Amino acid sequence: METRNLINQKYGEINALKEYLSKTDYISKKAYESSLLNLENPFIAPSEILAERQAARDSINILEAEIVDLEATLKAEEESKEEIVNNTPIL
Repeated sequence: METRNLINQKYGEINALKEYLSKTDYISKKAYESSLLNLENPFIAPSEILAERQAARDSINILEAEIVDLEATLKAEEESKEEIVNNTPIL
């Protein structure tokens, strides 16, 4: 059950990071649109926010890879339990 809890925790972290990205999307879009319009004073997204957004995407990728590993572990645990149950003699 602990593996399942870890998986759920990581999904929670991913959801929080995606929410952050969603809340800051307008900054990237505004900077992109500004660059397309060739404005005299284009909007430039703060480098800190761009770095934080990239860090969030990197973290999401790491968490997703960890979830894949944990799900494989969970599957192996379940198969092991099933094998024990199937091989236990009935008295």
